[in-house]
Amino acid sequence: MDGIEIGIIGAGDMGLLYARKFSGAGFKVNICDRPEEFENLKQKISQMSNPNNLICPLEDGYAVSRRSDYIIYSVEAYNISAVVKLYGKATKMGAIVGGQTSVKRPEIEAFNKYLYDDVNIVSIHSLHGPRSDTKGQTLAVIRVRASDEKFQLAINILKCLESEMLFIGAEEHDKITANTQAATHICYLSLGTAWKSQGYYPWENPMFSHNIDNVKISIALHIYGSKSHVYSGKVLFYNI
Repeated sequence: MDGIEIGIIGAGDMGLLYARKFSGAGFKVNICDRPEEFENLKQKISQMSNPNNLICPLEDGYAVSRRSDYIIYSVEAYNISAVVKLYGKATKMGAIVGGQTSVKRPEIEAFNKYLYDDVNIVSIHSLHGPRSDTKGQTLAVIRVRASDEKFQLAINILKCLESEMLFIGAEEHDKITANTQAATHICYLSLGTAWKSQGYYPWENPMFSHNIDNVKISIALHIYGSKSHVYSGKVLFYNI
């Protein structure tokens, strides 16, 4: 896989996590954020462990798309269509494109609408947050359209994440995510809202002293401690 370059459009927490993992495996990584964040991105990269300067911050998605062999859109689900519309036509001929959104339907619709037919689509979803290492975690891999050669190339690249790959269709992925994540998150967000409305911390209330209550509190705090777009996208597209 000599000469293969990875592109990441979106330099949020997950985008930066992927940049570290791919560069650590010896791949050159081209990464961008919004153009107005370019100087901030360069500063972030300069502060990261970047052996051999393999992580290359670029000004925008055009620069990333035209030179990268596997391009991953790491943007919010509600924003994916606009970003693919903006940068998709710049995709390198014959490249592989995927996304990291938690809801695949709008992502794949955008890819099919805005990408040229010669572009291969192999999408992914890491079923964990950016504070977790990718090793041993579940990675959903969705083959939308790709030649056998390009699909195998994508798999070989993704192996460096050391995740457990789950090969699944987009529709099945979204159904499982809705049942196991979106509905669960709504439940725990409701608990947090109730505690706030009652004006107390649950760990200070003797009503919540059981071990199972500690689990509920921990999960609720974990969800509230994460970035809101992670959950708002799921609610928006699953109509919960």
